[in-house]
Amino acid sequence: KGKNPWPAHPNTLSYIEAVFSDEVTAEDRASKEDRIDYLGKLNPVRQTAILGLGKGWALRRGYLTENAINTPWEILKKKFSKKNISIPSVSIMQAQTISNQTILSNIVTPTYRMKDVDELLTHIDKVHSVKGLPEIPVVKIRKKGTEHGYFDAAGEIGLRDTASEPQLTVAHEIGHYIDYFGFFGRGYSSVNSELFNDWRRAIKKSPEVKNLVNIIYGDLDNEAAELGLVYDKKHVKYLLEPEELWARSYAQWVASKNVGSEVAKQLEQRLERQNKAVLNYTRQWKPDNFKAIFDAIDDIFKTTGWLNE
Repeated sequence: KGKNPWPAHPNTLSYIEAVFSDEVTAEDRASKEDRIDYLGKLNPVRQTAILGLGKGWALRRGYLTENAINTPWEILKKKFSKKNISIPSVSIMQAQTISNQTILSNIVTPTYRMKDVDELLTHIDKVHSVKGLPEIPVVKIRKKGTEHGYFDAAGEIGLRDTASEPQLTVAHEIGHYIDYFGFFGRGYSSVNSELFNDWRRAIKKSPEVKNLVNIIYGDLDNEAAELGLVYDKKHVKYLLEPEELWARSYAQWVASKNVGSEVAKQLEQRLERQNKAVLNYTRQWKPDNFKAIFDAIDDIFKTTGWLNE
């Protein structure tokens, strides 16, 4: 009470420290800041926690004023619209809020086939950075099985020593890792995030995905049928899951961004083997069919601010 204002948090134990006037320097007086100055120094996650998603976005764009901090977001939205200020969707605001940008080689630790993994990470670092992902090791798969690699959300990427395209395999699993942790917290954003809408449209239009859908629902009259060979429809349904389509397209995007690299050569090998197969599961895309998907993935990483241009 009296001349002293209430503390910012009245229910906490606070102290007032007396100082002599000659102890207050010109620098102290000049360093007074308002709430906008203070909020501007915080990272985007903290800004959002204090202001909410919309006003946090407005602060970072320079639209939020001191007098508008306590104004409800719905009212501010109307004011911004009248000024022809374009307001992004909630999903895009969320994507732009994630902090702690870094390169993958800082958080993905190879403990197996280190040369292959390190070389791949160098190529990925040239293409994009990431934000907010936990550290994860790449380990050797020791249990019996046929999978060449796996991503475990508990915190592990596995690689089998028999993987014929180890760099492309690890790129695929890193695609899962980014999809699960990288965009909006835990969970596969590729399944239903608005950020991935253009990517999903491009994927569905591609001949390779249409072929997989046709295997399940269409009548196939081809060499495989004549030889009495049958597609594994359960596996085809697995290949059509959004998170699997994302991981395969992410790996191909990384390879396509690094022409002449080992991961690009491994993509070429996989496509060559795929095109020769009688039972062609069209896991990867022919270059001409991949362009729209490539552009859509570019746009996702541009929106998040992760793309290195």
